[in-house]
Amino acid sequence: MEYRDKIKIVNFKCSFDDVYIETDSDKAICIRGMYVRNQWLPKSALEIISVEPTELFHNDRPLKLWTVKVKEWFAKKNYITLKQVS
Repeated sequence: MEYRDKIKIVNFKCSFDDVYIETDSDKAICIRGMYVRNQWLPKSALEIISVEPTELFHNDRPLKLWTVKVKEWFAKKNYITLKQVS
């Protein structure tokens, strides 16, 4: 995961459209978008489903789309309601 990569979280009850990585560290990412501001998520709480190239660029670097799920232990600990996805 890198700065400005797009991210899609598939199992949140509310859907985040057009979200990107604002800050990327070894242990956590900060996501941002139109309806989401500076939401920190530990990388250990995320299950990566897929990584795909996009047609978007940032400073000549091609951006990726990370499709992820939030792990159940993190959701329970933080009172997040997850939706079922297959």
